[in-house]
Amino acid sequence: MKISLMTLNYLPNKGGLVSYVQNVSKEITKSSHSAVVHTTDGKNRELPELERIDGIQVYRHRALSMKGILKLFTPFIVPLKLYSRFKLNLEKDEYVIIRHLYFAMALSLFKKRDNFIYIIPLIAPRLQRMNIKQVNTFKKIYYYFLIPQLYLIEKFALNRIKNIATLSDTKKEEIVEFYNISSNRVHVIPPGVDLEKFKPLVSQDEKEMILKNEGLEILKEFKIILTVCRLSNEKNVTYAIDMISHMGEGFKLVIVGDGEESSKLKKYVIDKELDDKVIFVGFKSNTEDFYRIADVFILPSKYEGFGHVYLEAMASGIPCIGLQHNPPNIITATQEIIKQNQTGFIDKGENSEELANKLISWFQNPLLVQEYRKNCRTYVEENHSWNTHLTSIISLWEMNERGD
Repeated sequence: MKISLMTLNYLPNKGGLVSYVQNVSKEITKSSHSAVVHTTDGKNRELPELERIDGIQVYRHRALSMKGILKLFTPFIVPLKLYSRFKLNLEKDEYVIIRHLYFAMALSLFKKRDNFIYIIPLIAPRLQRMNIKQVNTFKKIYYYFLIPQLYLIEKFALNRIKNIATLSDTKKEEIVEFYNISSNRVHVIPPGVDLEKFKPLVSQDEKEMILKNEGLEILKEFKIILTVCRLSNEKNVTYAIDMISHMGEGFKLVIVGDGEESSKLKKYVIDKELDDKVIFVGFKSNTEDFYRIADVFILPSKYEGFGHVYLEAMASGIPCIGLQHNPPNIITATQEIIKQNQTGFIDKGENSEELANKLISWFQNPLLVQEYRKNCRTYVEENHSWNTHLTSIISLWEMNERGD
């Protein structure tokens, strides 16, 4: 079976979707199937149109660059460009996992669509609307023009592609309500996590070696609260910064990642005089090392497609903190990932001082901390396998072929 994965960005870019495609591609080849990745060049013409990465054939389509007024119609033009490429190159018996609405729109134009599955990461119009307050006037106008187009193309694609899925029940409920589609049409297929890459710290010596390699020896005697994410508005990193401001001298917040909010967050830290409590390390390709040296992981995101970083942290034996699903202000799948008072804490996101005090109290019970750490690894081992994820997708296609 030949399986193509389609996503807007791929390596050398990073992020949750890139990681997803990497892991599923790896699982496809392990299962004796053939994997191919279709993506765009992200407007970077220096990236080759065709190359092999980790043994996987990667096609980069030159579809994003627009000139002049055409930029205003990007959501309609990009799928048409992609469709023209796939019309010539996509094999009739090719199976496709779609992870971006531009590709979903393009493939929805095909007559035969039973071999496609659109696994929706998040609702793009809703995310853009959440971020619109953070941009300048010119971009606001652009976003207001863009958002209705995103809604129309995704709605069109959802009406035409037979197989629709999400990674969580929460996201399924949101999509069903937002696009007014039948709940029976949307399948929930939880993702996996790489248990070989993300694993618990072996010894204190290993921790000290990682700290030395990263130039962070100063953290040796501190409890490390870790955040790994793109630094964007919906990730709500200021809440984690506010939390650490209420914690004693023995705690540090380490923020791994980069993004459009980077400068604003650094200024926020300086303004609150927390330079000695918060450490920005920027983008890192070896996030697994940072999970290993952490004591707790926090992602206070207000809008999250799933939250793969929680799984990565828990696979590393690190308890997690996330915000409670409370639409429309907070839309996450946290309660489906973190088990309250077993693998971490689900917080309302209303009182960072209260959360800080709860965490301090928790740290005062080493036996309880160790129990949480053990629970984390056990949970992901039992519930999040890439093999199970891929098997569920293939089973859905097989049901179509049988006419079930």
